[in-house]
Amino acid sequence: MRTYGDATTTDTTLASLCEQIAGWELLFHTAGSTETEGSHPWLLFLDSGDTLQPGMFARIRAVVAANPTLDAVHCGWSLVDDARQSLVDERCEAEGDLFDLLACRRAFPSCACVVRRSVVEAAGGFDRAMGVGADWVLWQRIARRGARFGRIGDVLVSRRAQADRGASPAEELRASLRAIALGHSVDHAARLAKSAHYASGRLIPPDSAEVNALCAAAARDLATGGDATRLITLLRVRRRTVDADAAAAEIVRGAPLALARQSSWWKEEWAERRDSIGAFLGALEDRVMRPGAARAIAARIQRRVLPHLGPTLPSAVAGTWLGIVDVAAPIDDLVVSPASETVQLRVQLEGDALGAIELAPIERRVSAHAIRAAVAEQWAEQVLAHYLARHPEARSLSIGLWVRDHPIVARIADVVDRLAAVVRGSDDGRARGAPRPMIVEAGHAVPAFMLGRRNIVAELRVAGRRAGSVEVVVGPLGILSGRALRAALCNASEPELRRIVVRHLVLGAPLTGGSPLHERVRALEAASPSRRVSASA
Repeated sequence: MRTYGDATTTDTTLASLCEQIAGWELLFHTAGSTETEGSHPWLLFLDSGDTLQPGMFARIRAVVAANPTLDAVHCGWSLVDDARQSLVDERCEAEGDLFDLLACRRAFPSCACVVRRSVVEAAGGFDRAMGVGADWVLWQRIARRGARFGRIGDVLVSRRAQADRGASPAEELRASLRAIALGHSVDHAARLAKSAHYASGRLIPPDSAEVNALCAAAARDLATGGDATRLITLLRVRRRTVDADAAAAEIVRGAPLALARQSSWWKEEWAERRDSIGAFLGALEDRVMRPGAARAIAARIQRRVLPHLGPTLPSAVAGTWLGIVDVAAPIDDLVVSPASETVQLRVQLEGDALGAIELAPIERRVSAHAIRAAVAEQWAEQVLAHYLARHPEARSLSIGLWVRDHPIVARIADVVDRLAAVVRGSDDGRARGAPRPMIVEAGHAVPAFMLGRRNIVAELRVAGRRAGSVEVVVGPLGILSGRALRAALCNASEPELRRIVVRHLVLGAPLTGGSPLHERVRALEAASPSRRVSASA
């Protein structure tokens, strides 16, 4: 653990370490030394102020025990302010071979990854010559040598958002560009044979990775009112490929975190920062010799900050059309100006922002169906949960999509389902012949009870649209309730069923009042030109 002489934050880190399981040893580096003395076969590198969640070591040990071939295990992390309030939770989604990722960017902070001592030593440990990029280069070299990384998606550690230890944006960018250059070339310090898989580095040009690193460093200047354009001189002049969305993400993420603020900071600062962002992006476009890059990145920045803006939208970036759609209100087709190449919509649910979508108009029009489909693709779970909370009589899709059973039938079904489960035991029903096929249309009547000892292969359709299928084990009792069949179908059809229901039955209608789901699906069926298939055994 590097302490930097900060007693208060060191105490915070020590307290979190004391909550871990026994069997670890602590080595202090008060002057930022980079040696890896000690005897334990696994290492975790901390800065003062990093805080481990209780049980972090136990979780990682369990992953290693389940897969002993792993060389490192990373987890999610939370960036916090000085008051330990969470600003954002982040995680690396990749596992296994991480070299291509680490050749381009930092995949995780060092406090979020436990690694074998042997692979650290084989990679040469920390390289002091890399300055503030030493930890990144170490992970890159470890991955280059073939290390296999495991992953825990949960957040198990937190670190301060402003823990840059005095490095300026320029120093940060120089270190990043050097690490990227190493990742895309031969790195002799990695101690690899010429025949090794990654001996020559990542073969794809580093263009977009370097632009992204520049935008990440520039975000700090853009947040604090500095001159971000001065950083552009650190990037060599040549024509480059630009990933506009990734570059925008670096700016939108980095600017609030540079001030230890949440992303809602953009609501207050977007209008004031637009000119300086535009100046930076214009200079960047000239540097990378890619006409249109500034407008493309600006449009994607706009889309990312759109959910955080107030009810009155600002003027749109050239080539875009801005709007708001509340999914609990009627959704109509949009007609936009001929100059609008894309439509960006802030998506709300009864006034609460869900996020933003971007759609391309066709002959100046964006259809309501396209809007509903885009919303359902991203937020079906949230919208459906909100709807079900407002309709306790529905409770779940397996209940809401059909007329409710008579109370007496429901009680009998309870008894039958419990008894069938006990009798069935481990019997999978395969010895009793081929399963019976069955198509179940949502909203249509399903027999209260089905007799027969063969299993049932059922397919669920919503107004003719296939949602999914499942084989239901009937068991030796030879009876299956319709309720159990519907529940099995709905469980097996997630998440496609959610998307269909939200897209076609929930979006654009008030969340309170109105017809129930089973009536809506029958109305959709009547309006659909597709062929209908009734429930049949």
